[in-house]
Amino acid sequence: NDYENTMFSYNVTDNCPQQTKVEVTVASNEFSYSNSKTADSMVLIRERSDVRQSQKLQIFVEPKMCVREPVIGSLHSKPLCDWDTLTPPLRFYQIHVKVTDYAGNVGKVRTNIIILPKNYQNIFRKAPGFSTSTFFIDMVKHTPPRYIVQTKEVQWEAENNEAIESVEVVDDQVIVVMLGEILLTSVDIPALLNQEQMDAFLAVLVEVLQTEGCPESIQKCDVNIRSMNGHSLNNNRLMRQSRRLQTPLSMFGYGFTIEALCMRGVCSDAQAVANTLYDEVSLALLTEIESGNLADKLRETLSDAGIVLTDTVSLSDSGAVIDAPLILTGWYPDLGGKSGSCKSDDKAPEYMKVNDSWYEDSLEK
Repeated sequence: NDYENTMFSYNVTDNCPQQTKVEVTVASNEFSYSNSKTADSMVLIRERSDVRQSQKLQIFVEPKMCVREPVIGSLHSKPLCDWDTLTPPLRFYQIHVKVTDYAGNVGKVRTNIIILPKNYQNIFRKAPGFSTSTFFIDMVKHTPPRYIVQTKEVQWEAENNEAIESVEVVDDQVIVVMLGEILLTSVDIPALLNQEQMDAFLAVLVEVLQTEGCPESIQKCDVNIRSMNGHSLNNNRLMRQSRRLQTPLSMFGYGFTIEALCMRGVCSDAQAVANTLYDEVSLALLTEIESGNLADKLRETLSDAGIVLTDTVSLSDSGAVIDAPLILTGWYPDLGGKSGSCKSDDKAPEYMKVNDSWYEDSLEK
């Protein structure tokens, strides 16, 4: 395909019931352009109507990379393609979401999309840390992209917390239904699991969400899985006619149904109760995702079926970038060149300069 859907979504919470400005920017370490294409290049951002606010923007990226080998001759059809030589020899995109509220307060998050070349295993297999699940993520974190490819601004209605589907008062209780999504990368679960394995996996996913997300001191908390890669699930059973994604990933839509007592026995504050419960559930799940605990529990379940879950992705990744790395000396692999050997100059990519595991004392090693 020329473009791949990134399954992009986001959510904004604000205590002030005013419009909030959202700026979404897609950057890359490469920039390519061809006259044969439309004005859009590498990235397509489209705004949709009649959908949830979190799903209003769709982002598609070009799953390619620049041809870095020189082309012999002056007449050729090679399109314009430029890249940052200090970045790893692959293309990656970085999506920035900047939110500015009515008072001028700003919140920022970002996430990375990494395009691996077909022969990436041969290119990187000897690199230190290649077997770890965060190998490529660690590489791109040290080299922020320089090319701003696309930017889009939209408005978010802050008073509409679409993650809270419904709030109902029954006697002295508030029944709240809240929605959310979890994205697992590098694995297309419905294409790899049979129905029995899928049932077991969904049961574990429900148990993990319920154990980690349900607040204490409430009457009742149930969790169900509602969708998989945008397709509805019928009683947690996957509809097998869903298309297998070219880019391996699995997005689960879940729902929490929580019954809680009204504050001080007064149910006129039902929405306040719902907002508080939503904050508690969101914080608990975010903590589990960022700590890796949730991924570890799901990874263990998938490993029983012979499937390796390498990573999870979240827009909460806003780790600091090292601005002034130490200068390391020694021999480093010339991954971006054609020498097939090592170099000992000071022109190593930034992701190597911050990790002495890339360096050897001598060329023989």
